[in-house]
Amino acid sequence: MKKILLYLVLMFTTLSVFSQWVQIENGLNGYPPNSLYPMETAVLLGTAGGGIYMTEDNGANWSDISGNIGNMYVNTLSGVMDAGSGNYLVLAGTEDGAYYAGNDHNYTDCSTGLTNRDVNIFYSNGYIGTNGGGFFLSNQGSGYQGPWEAYNEGIDSEDGLIINSIAGYSDENVDYMVLATDGGVYWGNEEDYIWQENTGSLTGDALKINGITTLSTFILIATENGCYYTLDAGDSWTTLIPDVKFNLLTGGMAAGSPTGMFFILGGETSFITFDFQTWSELDLGGTGGEVTAACLSSTDLYIGVTSSSKNLEETGGVYRIPIAEIESVLVGTEEITTQSMEPLSQNYPNPVLDQTTINYQINQSGYVEIIVTDILGRKIETLVSKNQQAGDYKIQLNTQNLNHQMYFYSLYINNQIVASKKMSVVK
Repeated sequence: MKKILLYLVLMFTTLSVFSQWVQIENGLNGYPPNSLYPMETAVLLGTAGGGIYMTEDNGANWSDISGNIGNMYVNTLSGVMDAGSGNYLVLAGTEDGAYYAGNDHNYTDCSTGLTNRDVNIFYSNGYIGTNGGGFFLSNQGSGYQGPWEAYNEGIDSEDGLIINSIAGYSDENVDYMVLATDGGVYWGNEEDYIWQENTGSLTGDALKINGITTLSTFILIATENGCYYTLDAGDSWTTLIPDVKFNLLTGGMAAGSPTGMFFILGGETSFITFDFQTWSELDLGGTGGEVTAACLSSTDLYIGVTSSSKNLEETGGVYRIPIAEIESVLVGTEEITTQSMEPLSQNYPNPVLDQTTINYQINQSGYVEIIVTDILGRKIETLVSKNQQAGDYKIQLNTQNLNHQMYFYSLYINNQIVASKKMSVVK
C-alpha cells in the first residue's frame, strides 16, 4: 500500500484563550452534556439527568424541551423532517427507551421490540444501537417508529453488544454497516446483517470504540486509547493519534464549514478537521474536563464538557466559538506520514466550476477504478472501470450535475484502494 499524507496538529505551546470560548449556560442546570445536535436554526442539547434543551439564539438562552419524555438521561439526539407536518421531529435515545416528539414536545415512546431499552444510537433511517443489547433494525424498513428487531448474529461478546456508533459505506456495489462497540469494530452487509469482528492488531482500550466515520473504504475510529484508520476493512490499522482517550467522533456536511464538511474528535484532548487531511488540536482554554458532546451550526462550533468533582460527582458546561474565530484556538503543527497517495494527482482546476482533469499513474497492469464519492462515502460516479496497463493516464470529469460541496475521488487497483483526494465543486 502506498503512502498518503495526513497532517496532525499537536500542542507545542499553551495559550490562554479561554475568553474566545463563550460559556453558554443560561437556562441550564449543570448536568453533564451527552449530545449536541444542530437542527435548522436551533441547537439541541441532551444531558445525563437533565433531559433535553434547545437554543434558538446561539446559546444565549436555553429552553427545557423535555416535555413528558419518559427518561431524563439522554444518550443521543438527532432529528428528522416529518413529511406530514413539514416540521422537524426530535429523536432521543435515553437510558430507558427511544422517543420522538414534534414542536409540542409531547414525546412518544417508540421502543416496541427493544429487548434492551438503554439506547446509545437512534437514527431516523431505522437503526438503533443499545448499551448491551446490540443492534436493532426497524421491521418497517426505514421507519424511526419501530417496532424493532435485534440483528446480532456474529457478535459473540458482551462488550460487542454495547454499540457506541454506527456508520456505513458501499464497496463493489455492496452496502456495508459498521458498528463501533466496546468490543471492537464489526462489519455486516445490509443484505443479512450478519456481523464479523475485525480489529487487526488493536488491543486493550483501543478495542473500546466510541466513534466511527467512513469515507468509502477509508474508516476512521475514535477509541479510549487513540484514533486509528483502516483502508482494508480492518485487516490492518494505522495510528493517527496515539494514547488519547476519545469520547466521540462526529461530523458530516456543514454549511458553516470552510469546505462544506466538519469532523471533530472529542475527549481528553480534542481535534478538528475540515478536509480529513489536516487535523488541528483545539485549545480549550479554561473550559476544563473532557469533551463529551459537539456539533457545528451554520455559524458556531459548540462543545459540551464534562468534569468530575472531588467527590466524583459529574457536572457539565457548554461553550461555543464562531467558526470565523476557530483558527485562534488551534495550536502548533507537525506533519506526519501515513499512507501515500502519490499515484493520484490533485484534480485541476480545483475548486471546479464545470469540468476538471485528473491524472493518475499505474505501476503495474490490473483492474482499475476511479470512483467519486460524497463526504458520507456514498458513490456518486465511476470514472474508470476497466483493465489498464502500467503507465500515466488522464481523465476528464464534468461536474455540472454535482452539487456545491466537497467530494472525494479514489483510485482502486484490483479492488484495493491505493489513493484518494478531495475535490471542491462550486456553482
